[in-house]
Amino acid sequence: MSEDFKKQIILRYCQEFLPIEEKTDRVIFKTSQDIQDELSLKVDVTVDDIAQVMVELGYELTISPEGHPAWMMESR
Repeated sequence: MSEDFKKQIILRYCQEFLPIEEKTDRVIFKTSQDIQDELSLKVDVTVDDIAQVMVELGYELTISPEGHPAWMMESR
């Protein structure tokens, strides 16, 4: 499977969300592993593939309430 195809799948997934810079009541915390798990039936992507795209799209990495590094996002 090409790297470009993997990136397109991750980009399409991210279109369902918006990057958010502050912790608000609308924030959704997702780890790269969470995203990988959600995409696993569609495409074989690594957490590194996901992290690279998330950084490119401007998502902020923070520590979730559960104490794990997670991306901050909100639903469109």
